[in-house]
Amino acid sequence: MGRVRFIPGSKHSFTVRRSVGKKEPAQYVTARMSMPLKWSQALLATGRIRVNGEACAPGNLVDASSGTVFEIEIPPTWPEYMRPVEMPLDILYEDRHLLVLNKPAGIVVHPARGHLDNNTLQNGVLFRYQEDLKNPLATIGPPHRLDLDTSGAIIYSRTREAYGGLVRQFTEKSVRKVYLALTDGRADFAEKTVDLPLGKDPADNSRSAVVEVANGGKEARTHFSVEQAGEDWSLIRAQPETGRPHQIRVHLAALGLPIQGDKDYNPLDQNGQTANRPSRQMLHARELCFFHPCTGERLCLHAPLPEDMRAAIAKYTGSNELPA
Repeated sequence: MGRVRFIPGSKHSFTVRRSVGKKEPAQYVTARMSMPLKWSQALLATGRIRVNGEACAPGNLVDASSGTVFEIEIPPTWPEYMRPVEMPLDILYEDRHLLVLNKPAGIVVHPARGHLDNNTLQNGVLFRYQEDLKNPLATIGPPHRLDLDTSGAIIYSRTREAYGGLVRQFTEKSVRKVYLALTDGRADFAEKTVDLPLGKDPADNSRSAVVEVANGGKEARTHFSVEQAGEDWSLIRAQPETGRPHQIRVHLAALGLPIQGDKDYNPLDQNGQTANRPSRQMLHARELCFFHPCTGERLCLHAPLPEDMRAAIAKYTGSNELPA
């Protein structure tokens, strides 16, 4: 099966070529074969998926044997959380295959649980590329993420070929990602690699924590270098080798250098904004280097620092001149 594209009013029909070998709930079969689980559940609940000509409901067991036919009808209007919304986009690079943006802090990258208000960066990108969605080879989405309050460079694909090539590079760890972080505490090193496995915080699933591999933690490695440091602050360049959730933030906190304004991992900010503290975490994705997935060209894109972070750094350095 090819992946279903959410084009309002469209209809799709797929025939299973290889048997799964067992009966499964319909939402999992259709999600695995053709669409995100959230779409599958919603379409089944509204009677828009038929199996071998029979309407199918959530929880129905489906025998996805070779020759089974799935018919999927997309609603005539966008679900609210997926609706294209016009918004300003700070474009660093754009061609017919991909887009690189300088993401502002305070906006979610993609609709997810708790963020279904059509005010994500994905909604803005969909608005820009509404015509692309008529092409069955279009795949509009980010192969990586930035946290809500992290600013900086992020890639969006526009075609299936580009998306697959970008995912492969992230999986192979060949994408160079460089961040700049303003932290509390003075770093006592010039360069340092932190190799600490990360997993979900047992006390709060929305946070990450250092968790031993034996207890479910996953390999996480970040390379740090100090750009400038004062008595109680540091400006640190971070280059993550892996891409675990909140990786840079947790690794810096583990070093005793929590990012200023980080309400999850900095004790000075966990009770909300206090006097003279940044309103968000001072972390910016400054550079992305990768091979163009369709032309092979090596691209290095730099995202200028937002004004709030420039001002926070200048308070300590007394200068607007920042490291290259």
